[in-house]
Amino acid sequence: MPFKKMPKERLVNAAMHPSATRKFLRKFHEYGKKNGWFPELPKDIKEEELGRWMRKNTTLSDKELVEKMREWVHDYTSVKIISEEFPELNKICELLTQMLTTPPRKTLSAFLQTHHADCMAMSTALGEMAREMGFDVEYRVVDREGIDTTKLTEEEKRRIERQGDNHAYVVINGEQHDPSLNFSYTNHEEKPQTREERAAMIWTNHGAILSLMGKHEKALTAHDIALEINPNDALAWNNKGVTLHEIGRYEEALEYFDKALKIEPKFAKALIGKGIVLSKMGRYKKAIKHFDKALKINPRYAEAWAKKGATLCMMGRYKKAIKHFDKALKINPNNAEAWYNKGIALSKMGRHEEALKTVEEALKRIPEGHPLRNNIEYARDEIKKRTKSSPKIGKVKKQKKRGSFLKRLSNYFNMR
Repeated sequence: MPFKKMPKERLVNAAMHPSATRKFLRKFHEYGKKNGWFPELPKDIKEEELGRWMRKNTTLSDKELVEKMREWVHDYTSVKIISEEFPELNKICELLTQMLTTPPRKTLSAFLQTHHADCMAMSTALGEMAREMGFDVEYRVVDREGIDTTKLTEEEKRRIERQGDNHAYVVINGEQHDPSLNFSYTNHEEKPQTREERAAMIWTNHGAILSLMGKHEKALTAHDIALEINPNDALAWNNKGVTLHEIGRYEEALEYFDKALKIEPKFAKALIGKGIVLSKMGRYKKAIKHFDKALKINPRYAEAWAKKGATLCMMGRYKKAIKHFDKALKINPNNAEAWYNKGIALSKMGRHEEALKTVEEALKRIPEGHPLRNNIEYARDEIKKRTKSSPKIGKVKKQKKRGSFLKRLSNYFNMR
């Protein structure tokens, strides 16, 4: 049945079906029984009674029970669920996570955490387990800029820095819990989140995963489901724009980024997405305006600095582009694309020895099998040839050869 003909309630419920919640409860019971928190389950217990029975028969207080569940959801979904149910995603996650600011991770959940996605899935799992137990449950999203970080540890501050706005958490009996970060924080601006908003975010995050796997048509369907549930979800409009951009449907992508920005004018991710598409269409000045808007919202947005730098390179403004790459790398030293694009910009300026070192830095940060690696290896090999053959760049004869080489590299600026 086409998704648009499904009742909205069915789409919402599909995001976290009661059967999935009860599967989690049974797994948590097995874990808790080993630790002495629960007795054996009665053989004749009904599934709908499972949660309340566990709460009634535990040796833990309500507060301790929820804390243990939060820790368990974090650990279990980060390791067990992924390896058991999504083994085909592990390889792509190993490749992509090596591009992040944090050390390489081996699980889908850990990858998603840095991309602001699994907070919703984890919070939903914890919240629905608690709801089955009879707790009062609300879902909320956070405005990162409103968080009071004075009482947080340095590690907690770094985690929040990675999350960005719209990070989701759950409130159980008035207490805030964040299983994706595995800690609680207070004194920040917040807004309640409805079941529809929560479900829409889960669907669009699912679409983002499908898009990363190259399953773009299925990804578009997932984003459409999210928008069917919640037409005011700026993230869903943005994510569909990203998917359309990935398959070359640039004009449509721009429309979706515009819709996201109409809902949230300060949505930096959508501004960057639109800027990337405009740059690919050759509309460089407009692209730079959008990167500047994103940087005005968040001056520490490394991706905005890097993408603006790539666009400046396309305009032939290499010296200024290098300054932008340097700013991106100061914020995120593991950004392989910024290292790579900086290397090509240095080559464009005839600084081949510096370029070679810079491109090699990019190779250190990108795994075997990554699609960008072939481009980087090609650039490295060509720069090596130039370094050996033309130590003196000023000669006219050498300049001609260098121009031919640089022309071949001109298509390799990365603007994904």
